[in-house]
Amino acid sequence: NIWDTEFHGEQAFYLMGAIAGKLSETKMVGIVDGSEQPTNNAQVNGFIKGVKDTCPDCKVSFAYVGSFEDPAKAKEIALAMIESGVDVLQTDAGNSQIGVIEAAMDKGVLVSGDVADNSAMYPEGFIGFVGVDFGANVYEACKYLSEDAFPGGTHGFMNLANNGYYIPYEALEKFGAANTKYSTAVTEAITLAKELSAKIASGELEVEFNTEVPVKE
Repeated sequence: NIWDTEFHGEQAFYLMGAIAGKLSETKMVGIVDGSEQPTNNAQVNGFIKGVKDTCPDCKVSFAYVGSFEDPAKAKEIALAMIESGVDVLQTDAGNSQIGVIEAAMDKGVLVSGDVADNSAMYPEGFIGFVGVDFGANVYEACKYLSEDAFPGGTHGFMNLANNGYYIPYEALEKFGAANTKYSTAVTEAITLAKELSAKIASGELEVEFNTEVPVKE
């Protein structure tokens, strides 16, 4: 009578990687992660693949904060990335993302967050975020029960297919509408991400759950 689930965000981060690659003018993007652990490694790898598949000339920097509750350290990391030329940042860092957003705001580069919409902090540069719904598995369990198809005794996965993770395109649209410099690029990036999402859903595109620490360029 137990069904347990595992959240896999590599597909969603792949899509944000594709978007970051499209919006970067320097062809240098970065991702700041909270902790070096299998699921997070997979999400960083997914992001890197998303960038590389859609912008082969782009370089991707990544770093681990070592905590999801250390905005100060995350800001130092982000500032160093920006100093190296990164102009689009992605976070997978929980509360540490606040420091990354502050760094992006200080230096006038773009940033995408995780879990929550922090656009009010930096409307001129917060492009969107990777959404995660930790209650989606409860909904799925209830749905299975209502259909007399509860998969008790099995292990499930929460990802793009069942809204465990999602891309809130309305946040990107809001950013593009408010920042006309990026309007065309944002529209093109959203179209691309939706096309890639459809390919993931159909099985045409597979984003590997690669839990190894990425290789630095």
